[in-house]
Amino acid sequence: MAFMQSYAEVSTRLADMKDLVLTRVNCGDWPDVCLNEDVTCFPTVKMYIQGDKHLLYTGMLGTHSLLKFIMLSRIPTPVLLKSIEDVEAYLKGELRSDLKTQWDIPVVGLFSSEMKEASDAFIEAAYSLRGIVVLRMHIQKDAFYHSQKFGVALPALMFVRDEKSHIEAIHLENPSREGIVSAVKSVMLETFPEATVENFPSYFHPLKPLLMLFIDNGDTKTMKAREELEQLTKLRDVQTYTMCWIDLRKTHVGKEILQVYLNYLPQLPALVLVQLSSSGHVFVFPEGELISAVGVLYWLEKIQTGQEVPKNNLQRKEWTPPQATYDFLAIMDIVHPGFAKQRTPTSANQEKPYEEEESGTEHLNESGEEEAQSELAAASQKVQGTPTPPDKQNKMQHDLHNEL
Repeated sequence: MAFMQSYAEVSTRLADMKDLVLTRVNCGDWPDVCLNEDVTCFPTVKMYIQGDKHLLYTGMLGTHSLLKFIMLSRIPTPVLLKSIEDVEAYLKGELRSDLKTQWDIPVVGLFSSEMKEASDAFIEAAYSLRGIVVLRMHIQKDAFYHSQKFGVALPALMFVRDEKSHIEAIHLENPSREGIVSAVKSVMLETFPEATVENFPSYFHPLKPLLMLFIDNGDTKTMKAREELEQLTKLRDVQTYTMCWIDLRKTHVGKEILQVYLNYLPQLPALVLVQLSSSGHVFVFPEGELISAVGVLYWLEKIQTGQEVPKNNLQRKEWTPPQATYDFLAIMDIVHPGFAKQRTPTSANQEKPYEEEESGTEHLNESGEEEAQSELAAASQKVQGTPTPPDKQNKMQHDLHNEL
């Protein structure tokens, strides 16, 4: 399978790590092991760390995603930062030498010493996110000082989205484990990302209209369009949209997506709005017009008021398997009629039917063996024209007995 290639590449890259072992289990050969480990789908990747619960990998089946999961899983989380100076140094990247910047987004939870329940929930959330992000936390007696310094009420999250961004802080309105996990995943998302096959599922929201910029080069016109839309993301009016851009040079499937959306390939850069959750209408920013923040806001307002005519209307289609499912039990029944038929006891007494079934099976095996042996002897006589020697017949019977 394709994932085995990625798994082998990760194994090669981590070959020098003496305290890490990558193995594989064929569930066809070891069904009991897979049953005990609750393996219900394939491939399944689990990481076992001594003294901890195993971690289940749920990311993309690619080399980079799996490598990131393994490296981040090896780091205990959350890590306690002792001072506010350590918090600021960590957010600036000065205390993250153990992690590659493309693997980890700095996120710190701020709590006062009185917020025992919220800080415990943060610890639980940190373990839930192990392999995805390494969380830090800081607990301070003076909550008012933190509120004044960072302009946010505690409990709070502090983070930096990328190297070019400044330190941001948000208040944790729901300081439960689920609420903290949701908040952390939200701050890890870029406001105007490049959409790829790997990251699009993280950004896609079925209830939000999708506003996507399609590009195929880095000329001045294209870069200006990206800058204008990036500025637009800071306005509250467009936070109801999922905004992203896609480079057709790197993500080749983008051309097929654009063809499906519009039924034709427009001049690029092209800005497209897709209303997936409601009508399925597809709108395209006027071709030939310069894409600017003001122009896009005016265009979106016209769409909301019904003044803009959609270019296309996506039809809802049922997602079905590309091929019919393979009925293994039916194939088994063709070879051995009745062999794969499920047997369910009808009596209230469960033990007796099973005993009868087992004894019946033994009797069937004995009679079937005798019949097969006689048929084999007759066939041998018919082919050879002479009786089968006793020693050879005994050997054939012995081989058939082993098969049965």
